[in-house]
Amino acid sequence: MKKTNLSLVLAAALLVVLGVILPACRSQETELTFKTIDRRISPGTGEYYENREPALIVISTPQEAAQLDNFVNPEAIEHLKGMDYDNYFALAVFQGWKFSGGYEVNLTHVSSRNNQITVEVDFQEPLPGFQREDQITSPYHLVQVEKPAILEGRLTFLLRAEGNTVATSEAVLP
Repeated sequence: MKKTNLSLVLAAALLVVLGVILPACRSQETELTFKTIDRRISPGTGEYYENREPALIVISTPQEAAQLDNFVNPEAIEHLKGMDYDNYFALAVFQGWKFSGGYEVNLTHVSSRNNQITVEVDFQEPLPGFQREDQITSPYHLVQVEKPAILEGRLTFLLRAEGNTVATSEAVLP
């Protein structure tokens, strides 16, 4: 009888220890620090990001900045070309082509877990019943993100708005 009680106590103790240790072994979400490079409703170049759906573009080298030519403000492109890519990467979030004003993109949170980066945004839309300016816009938010040393290799990027994944992208961070 005493042997059975001891076995039960040891089994319970083992479960408690595993309950404490195992969650600590899982990878933790890490918040990534970012700062805005540019945020506008249109780039001012006369051209617009051509897709009507939200998009996430990852810039991890100065050469990749060219893929944003004419879709973001020219000063932002210059910033990207001179950025320190050993310590930073950039994210461009586009809301997509819009046929009126009143839309905006606000990137609110960037985090990493394992090989996945989650980018949270608020897509603002004009309020119903309010007069909107009839114009083509292409709202975007461009940010510089601090790159921790552990973030290297092929990563999956998830763009999330209102709790839903609205776009994905893969990129290699050198």
